[in-house]
Amino acid sequence: MFPVKKRPNVIAIEKEIDARYLESVLKDHGIPYHMVSYHDSAYAGLFQLEHGWGHVEVPADRVEEVEQLYREVVAAGPRDSTEESSEE
Repeated sequence: MFPVKKRPNVIAIEKEIDARYLESVLKDHGIPYHMVSYHDSAYAGLFQLEHGWGHVEVPADRVEEVEQLYREVVAAGPRDSTEESSEE
């Protein structure tokens, strides 16, 4: 994951769909946030393949709450077809 994750108020996000879902959840909970995508058109999205979609910055006193919400988002989100086929 990109080095910015080491900052205490930053939570790394793997997939864009998780970022969009988390953004909706944060709005519903009234949690201030700032989403940062690692997309760079000069690299045609290759940077995100290595470092993940991006990250969300939240107030330091809300990090644990947002980490829990993100885990719930990931657990509830759609799965890749490769994950589904490996469960059979």
